[in-house]
Amino acid sequence: MAADWQISSLGELIEVKHGFAFSGAFIQEDARGDILLTPGNFAIGGGFKGDKLKYYDGPVSKDFVLRQGDLLVSMTDLSKQADTLGYPAIVPQCRSGSRYLHNQRLGKVQIKAPDAIDLKFLNYLFRTSEYRHEVLASATGTTVKHTSPERIKRFKFFRPPLDEQRAIAHILGTLDDKIELNWRMNETLAAMSRALFKSWFVDFDPVRVKVEGRNGPLPETIGAHFPHRFSKGKEGRIPEGWFNRELGELVDLQRGTTYKSGLKHLPGPVLLGLASIERNGGFRDRNLSTYGGPSPANLILRPGDMYASLKDVTQSADLLGAVAKVPPYIEQGRLTQDTVKLIFKSAKTSRHIVYQTLLSDDYRVYCRAHATGTTNLGLSRDDFLAFPILQPSEKVQRLFDDAIEQLECRMAIAVGESRTLAALRDTLLPKLISGELRVKAAEKMLEAVA
Repeated sequence: MAADWQISSLGELIEVKHGFAFSGAFIQEDARGDILLTPGNFAIGGGFKGDKLKYYDGPVSKDFVLRQGDLLVSMTDLSKQADTLGYPAIVPQCRSGSRYLHNQRLGKVQIKAPDAIDLKFLNYLFRTSEYRHEVLASATGTTVKHTSPERIKRFKFFRPPLDEQRAIAHILGTLDDKIELNWRMNETLAAMSRALFKSWFVDFDPVRVKVEGRNGPLPETIGAHFPHRFSKGKEGRIPEGWFNRELGELVDLQRGTTYKSGLKHLPGPVLLGLASIERNGGFRDRNLSTYGGPSPANLILRPGDMYASLKDVTQSADLLGAVAKVPPYIEQGRLTQDTVKLIFKSAKTSRHIVYQTLLSDDYRVYCRAHATGTTNLGLSRDDFLAFPILQPSEKVQRLFDDAIEQLECRMAIAVGESRTLAALRDTLLPKLISGELRVKAAEKMLEAVA
């Protein structure tokens, strides 16, 4: 550490402002009104999470409207380990045209010594283990953990000169920016996959242009394999030579089993329970746990294998029937009592068509319509397997698989790069913040991976 680093308390440099207790009568999950930020929008380890958004359409004081770039800290945590308590998040640009609102469970950081502390540097200081220890050690509550502005402001640290703070924040922010860019690129690639599925197998665009005698958007080498006319199927008009099936004609199910909670987090396969599935489908790679107990071969999944939840503990039924696919970077996964594996009966059946079908809006509507139970929702095995699915010719299935696999290959490369960048950021962060590693040395490390 350099001699010009001074010990300071956060209380000398910042204030932490509580948000407002917005009326529950105006809070809903439908995308209507402004977006009410909560501790659920904080990632473990720090950072903003754009899922689980809540909306507010009541009256709002301008004092509690957030701006892009505001720095927040989580003041309340419902989890047993207080996973996000005290962690920071920077308010992003709101792309929907709504405003972000500041609720009472979040603290807004206000700089009172701008010549001594940089807001972006604070964002990374709040991710250090020393700061987290201070917050957790002073937290109150048993089931719900709380911290307060005064407790946060008691934290003391060695403060670099302002220029060095900005340089440290720039290095770490550059890595976060690259990770964000990769994430957005993958969102675009996933949207392209959904759009291609809809065009070929919902709107039947390649067939319609042939029926109407128009030139289609597909190269002749691809378009030639689509039918020239429609025929009548069980679910309505479909391309000639294609078939309406039920999902159960294509797949069997392997149900998972319970596991011993005391063996979680030990070396072993990743647990593929409800927590590993995004709402309405997709793999969720946050808060994953491994399992060190017995895992029979029939419960093990490999990259590319699909599984689904036939249960849901939320009243929105967003997880009921939701499907996910094991990503390339998970070597092994294990089913739990809440999930089932899809076992394909034929190697010729397109996994990508089945997966996209089970991500569709029609499928989500079907799951909610067939939900049983009140507090804990369920979807029966028979109802799950009865969902109708379109099966095109084998050639068209292969063409679709080829197109999707090219997109997924690009996505896998971006995910791998992001994981490398995140590991580098997490290595550099404590060393830079403590002064163990100086800025010029860190810049050379970045050049080596650029």
